[in-house]
Amino acid sequence: MKYFIIGLLILLTVALNRFYPQLMTVNDNHLFWLSSTIAQGFIALVSLLGMVGIFKLQYISNERERLTDSMREALGFYVNKTVCTYTPQQIVDSAKDVMSKNTGGGWITAMQKVIPCIENSFTDEKNIKGKIISFVIFTLILVGITLLSLALTPLIIQYSLGISVLGILLILSAYSLFLAIRLVKSML
Repeated sequence: MKYFIIGLLILLTVALNRFYPQLMTVNDNHLFWLSSTIAQGFIALVSLLGMVGIFKLQYISNERERLTDSMREALGFYVNKTVCTYTPQQIVDSAKDVMSKNTGGGWITAMQKVIPCIENSFTDEKNIKGKIISFVIFTLILVGITLLSLALTPLIIQYSLGISVLGILLILSAYSLFLAIRLVKSML
């Protein structure tokens, strides 16, 4: 649905320009400046949000490792084999198995509290990675289109498509900003 709306806005922008070209004219300087500004600004935004995203993913990983270390100690008490080489997912699976066989004890209560935190960290990590990937891919497509319009500026001006191209770039930029805001919101 969102791509339908973006496509409809782009079609509307092109149609307005073709049927009412006298509404607004754009010269090549406007298009050069806007295209280069969009490309530079969004590449900077990708790098900034990429850095913040990596820090957030590192924080989630460190927190999960801290929790799984405490679970390793508890599991070592119930399981008569070494669990130091278990991955976090194996730790959670083993803890669930131990909890299904044992009903009481301080370690069981601790495991019941820690397991949801570890499982939530997997979900949080997956969500943040997905949002980072969608933002980066869409923004790189936007930058590619922007650089293409920069290279084709003389043709765009010659065929009076300046306002259409500007409209398209602004619509795509707005959607990329929406993705950035959604990403920042999920990282807070």
